Amino acid sequence: MKKITFKDYKTAIKKQYEIVKNDDVSGILANPSPAQMRNLSLIILDKGISRKEEELFRLFFGTKENESLKKSIENCNVDKFRPVISFLKDETDSENSIRIEMSALLIDFKPRPYSVFSNSDDLELVVAASDNQKMSNIIIELDVSESSSDLIKINAIESNNRFPKKKIAIGLFSLIGVFSIAYTSKDMIFPNKECMEWKEDHYEMIDCKSEQVGFANTKIIKPFDEIEFGRKELTVCDTTTFFNGKKAIVWYSKRDKIIQFFNMDGENPENDAEIKKVTPHIIEEYVLACE
Repeated sequence: MKKITFKDYKTAIKKQYEIVKNDDVSGILANPSPAQMRNLSLIILDKGISRKEEELFRLFFGTKENESLKKSIENCNVDKFRPVISFLKDETDSENSIRIEMSALLIDFKPRPYSVFSNSDDLELVVAASDNQKMSNIIIELDVSESSSDLIKINAIESNNRFPKKKIAIGLFSLIGVFSIAYTSKDMIFPNKECMEWKEDHYEMIDCKSEQVGFANTKIIKPFDEIEFGRKELTVCDTTTFFNGKKAIVWYSKRDKIIQFFNMDGENPENDAEIKKVTPHIIEEYVLACE
């Protein structure tokens, strides 16, 4: 009997990605961008993660001691997601375990991490989001008695079938395409809410048809935009990390001598001023010492 290898684990993750990307109603995973993956990480964090998943996040994002994990993600260099995307798309391979585990987490691959997956010799695991919902199952068959190159065999079966040993059953909702990763869609997180309102330093979802929208003279309300929804205004001081190497990771806008800092480029939600990459001159001129 051959041991399940790290290569087997990577193959299984890529196979599941091929399934998930077609069922993801948000469209993020079909053609993911680094910024969207960063926003997805924030959504996952907000929904709650385990202690081990938090440790993985901190390692991947390089979170400093005593630094807020959320701030670390918001201010991260999104380019760190490019190798993750390339791996999931099977454009490149990787032996970086942190990168691979992050890939598994982003598509909610189970069982994870590799230490659990590698001990799944006799495991029969069905990942189901609800006991009451009809589902079909994708079986990733681990034939550990054969060469690992013959690892993956995909078979669609009914959820009430008996699963043989050495198989991991990964449940997918049928027809509606609601996979576990579907929480990335605003329809799953914010049902019946199609607009977003800027509140002080971030966006919140609201119902476009609510009475509040009708009296929105002073409110900043826009149709929902998944990327724009991830915008945050940042509070900075002289200890803030503004650059990753030579690359700016903080942006700013300036209008009527008012300067504000943000986690991404675009336009200031409050005054439509252009948001630009921060420069050493801006930092020296406008950033104050920490209190």
